[in-house]
Amino acid sequence: MQSMYLFVLILPILEYSLLGVGLMRKCFFIFMCFILVTGCTKKEKEIKTIIEKNNKTCVAINYPITKISKLDQEIKNTVQKRYEDFLEQQKEFVSISKNAEFNMDYTYHEIENRYINITLQSFSNSNLLSTARNDVDTFVYDKNKNSFLTLNDIVAKSEQNKLKKVILKQLQKHYPDCLLIDQVKENLSDFSHIHFTFDEENFWFYFEPYEIAAGYFEIIKISIPVEQIGLTIDISEGKTNKEWKEIETTTKIIDPYKKSIAITFDDGPSRYTNKLLDILKKYDASATFFVIGNKVEIYSDTMRRMVKEGNEIGNHSYNHKWLTKLNEEEFLSQINMTQQIIKKITGFTPRLMRPTYGACNQTLRKRSKLQIVMWDVDTRDWETHNISKILEQTIKNTKDGSIILMHDTKENTVLLLEKLLKELKSKDYQFVTVSELEKIKQIKQNEK
Repeated sequence: MQSMYLFVLILPILEYSLLGVGLMRKCFFIFMCFILVTGCTKKEKEIKTIIEKNNKTCVAINYPITKISKLDQEIKNTVQKRYEDFLEQQKEFVSISKNAEFNMDYTYHEIENRYINITLQSFSNSNLLSTARNDVDTFVYDKNKNSFLTLNDIVAKSEQNKLKKVILKQLQKHYPDCLLIDQVKENLSDFSHIHFTFDEENFWFYFEPYEIAAGYFEIIKISIPVEQIGLTIDISEGKTNKEWKEIETTTKIIDPYKKSIAITFDDGPSRYTNKLLDILKKYDASATFFVIGNKVEIYSDTMRRMVKEGNEIGNHSYNHKWLTKLNEEEFLSQINMTQQIIKKITGFTPRLMRPTYGACNQTLRKRSKLQIVMWDVDTRDWETHNISKILEQTIKNTKDGSIILMHDTKENTVLLLEKLLKELKSKDYQFVTVSELEKIKQIKQNEK
């Protein structure tokens, strides 16, 4: 006779509680009751993701697609130019180059459904550089006029000298030890070339360190309240925080004595994630999504749907930096920012993380308070378009208890998932989250 265990999974903190033990082993089920939060959302935008790895270089690029052709083309050109500059440098010294990284992150903010503010921050590093290089590009776009804006367009001429003094004062306050004052003044002499963005409360000004500083290598950034700037455009002040409302409870039944596997997805969410969720739902399957933090808010509807339908969310850093190359402060920032944005949008606090590029060492394990999850079956869906070959190898290597690695940023992964679930379901597998798989393994171990 078998023992009966009843587990309740309560979100936002993922936690199992053993509620009772019976004597009837034939009817063994785990009931998963999910308490979730969600809210009203606007139409999702799209993030373009390019993540590549070879024996010499790791690349992670994320940038927004606005569906405004003029703006998107300018962004694409900028991304391509920054990336090509990096590749050209690597190509020139390929025989001696190793451990190179290129990372591009973004911010996106839209005001009054009119002004779109975007920053692109690129980071490149390799043994060819004495220090890592940081670059910034900004785009301020007026949808009504279908044109890009500079400070000259939105700051009254009579106010420009005053603003220059305020910017200089803020720079001296926050970066007193590295500023080259003459270069700062020269940089501020032409408002048409200053990098800036704004929201309802502040203007943000960005300077590449090579332009105005010595011995400092991060992007220089300051903020000035809107009310201190004499504008020729109207910006409504008082940013309101969005409220995320609760949604209905989802219940899931799992048989721990059935063959179980955990399918995991890295690098999302993306434009393909909802299609993957459709397929998972079709096969009564759950998965674990290791997401990049800077994409969470853009895909807020998708994120809440993940949790609502019984999937699990894990932490995959904020912008896919090479985590083993970061110091402790930088590492914790990558993890904590992602934890916070996931909690804000879904109400769920991840307890799992997957290192970027699969790079993991003892230092990273020591720093992380989250459980690190690797995999034993790699579909390599990012490497080839041969679905049949991927499917054959994946099924061959999959066994009871396997954790399978996939990526929800690849279109071919949608077709692959459909075929994979169909084939594995015919072999009597059930598809669970990583945390559910852990609990199943624990139960089986206790039964021995």
